[in-house]
Amino acid sequence: MKFDEIAIIKLCVILLIAGIVYLSCVGVFLFITIFTPNPGFYFMMLTALYWSLVILISLKLLGARRSAVGFILIALPLAIALGGYGYVYYQNNLPRVADGGLLLGDYAPFTSPRIATLERPASLRLEGELPRLYAATALYTVAAAFVQATCPEGDYAPKTSSILAGGGSDIAYERLISGQADILFTAGPSERQLADATARGVELVLTPIGREAFVFFVNPANPVDGLTLEQIRGIYSGRITGWSEVGGRWMTIQAFQRNPGSGSQTMLERIMGGTPLMSPPYEKEVVGMMGGMLDEVMDYRNASNALGFSFLYFVTQMHADVELKLLAVDGVYPSPATIADGAYPLVGDFYMVTAGPPAGNAAQLIEWAQSAEGRELIAKTGYVPWPSEPVKE
Repeated sequence: MKFDEIAIIKLCVILLIAGIVYLSCVGVFLFITIFTPNPGFYFMMLTALYWSLVILISLKLLGARRSAVGFILIALPLAIALGGYGYVYYQNNLPRVADGGLLLGDYAPFTSPRIATLERPASLRLEGELPRLYAATALYTVAAAFVQATCPEGDYAPKTSSILAGGGSDIAYERLISGQADILFTAGPSERQLADATARGVELVLTPIGREAFVFFVNPANPVDGLTLEQIRGIYSGRITGWSEVGGRWMTIQAFQRNPGSGSQTMLERIMGGTPLMSPPYEKEVVGMMGGMLDEVMDYRNASNALGFSFLYFVTQMHADVELKLLAVDGVYPSPATIADGAYPLVGDFYMVTAGPPAGNAAQLIEWAQSAEGRELIAKTGYVPWPSEPVKE
């Protein structure tokens, strides 16, 4: 069956005009992205409107007998566009594990019922100029408990207080090195952070106060219950790419990472040893601390093929609303007991870090953190005190 030549010419002209209209719609979409939090919805609507107009015009032009061919040729791209948006929408609405979704104000001293407390007043009461504390997100509750126990009652909300703040480990070390904080609550520094401190003439003094498990987790629907250290290195080096290679289903492993310099990413790099990490999934470009454009590492999304990592408290307490399954490593499941007795293989210390030897109130607070009272608060918060022996009630 041959198409009428005039009809074909008309169709080409119509498609050309429709293409110009579509480009105009794209321009409108780009303008909309400035003012709306969900531009993908409007992109879908503009795409659907464009193809609907093309379908209607083509059906009219080709006539009833040829309408089925026209519908298939033009409806197929529409289905692909809508299906693509549906997949992106599904990915963007999966539960996430990320620092950005947490409200540290929910753990503010003197206002939050979530803060661990002593049964009696602390033996230390800080007076005068208080040390400025900055805590990695997962350790903010420890710092908040210390403030509530030893500092005068007041407003220590993270957005307004000059005494207590929290966020990423990378920001924490930058604040300490630049003199904007007196004590950090964080995991150990990365090689880059150590080099940065040395280059700027700052000596990092690390006082261990607790221990925490570094854990890997998956969606509960994933049948895999554990991995070996060798398998973890294989996955994050890119050598192992499918769950079927480690006893799971026939699915590609989507192995998420964290931004460089974060405490958990630094821990992963230590586990890898000399094995290079594969490139992580990226989300978008963001403005870095020095003004340049950097790729932001995609947050963990709880899909059926996902693999993520973090610290035990962060996952089980600060993200308890996300259904996750913790994996055993080398046959040992992470728990306070296996952290304390050393059976779980991925255990790291966390520290109170100062720029040079501590003095004044900072020194008093660090000394108190190592006392029975400080260790009791660390245990009540959900961590294992350092050294990791049980706290006597």
